[in-house]
Amino acid sequence: MEMLQKTGISGSTLKLIAAVAMLIDHAGVILFDNRRELRMIGRIAFPIFLFLLVEGFRYTRNRKKYILRLFFFSLLSEIPFNLMVTGEPWDLEFFHQNVLFTLLIAFVTLWTLESLEKSAETQSVYYVCAMAVVFGGMYTAQVCRTDYASYGVLAAVVMYVLRGNRTIAILSGCLVLGSMGGLEWYCFLSVIPLLLYNGRRGFSFRYFFYVFYPLHLLVLYLLTKIG
Repeated sequence: MEMLQKTGISGSTLKLIAAVAMLIDHAGVILFDNRRELRMIGRIAFPIFLFLLVEGFRYTRNRKKYILRLFFFSLLSEIPFNLMVTGEPWDLEFFHQNVLFTLLIAFVTLWTLESLEKSAETQSVYYVCAMAVVFGGMYTAQVCRTDYASYGVLAAVVMYVLRGNRTIAILSGCLVLGSMGGLEWYCFLSVIPLLLYNGRRGFSFRYFFYVFYPLHLLVLYLLTKIG
């Protein structure tokens, strides 16, 4: 374990791996007509982002700022996301919302679960309320039609609840995502870099992903217009 902490992958490196995988995935959608091989590689990204969300939830110093940041960039990313999905800047039919909304709902769900754990009078009360909270988070994501929807929220909850054993937490989260079927089973490719995570933050670029997400969607969309 000591050797892994010295030689493993930092959180910033995980972010870069996930960002590159996401870029390849979306390039496969926008530029290469849903190229299967590129979409397979892209399945690596979301489990990593979920894992980092759980880490962020556990260790961030200001959860309110974390939520506000997710909410702001969720809104900011919606126009580039709509352009990618529908070709139009506005989603007037509320057809599909970007993945940052999923992460936002998941974060709020985890925070509510933690609050319940501290305030519930008995275990039975906690379990009943916890199931209601998880279902509420999943339902919200499903109704809002966010990317990965209820599966994304449930996978985050599973990773958080099983956090005491990283391997089991990661595999269980991937199992939830894989149950969506199709190419989603390739999310298990993310297990390799996630198990190499050394628990260190690495380079500090807090806003990298938040800026990269809408920016790369916009650039890819513009490339289709130039081409």
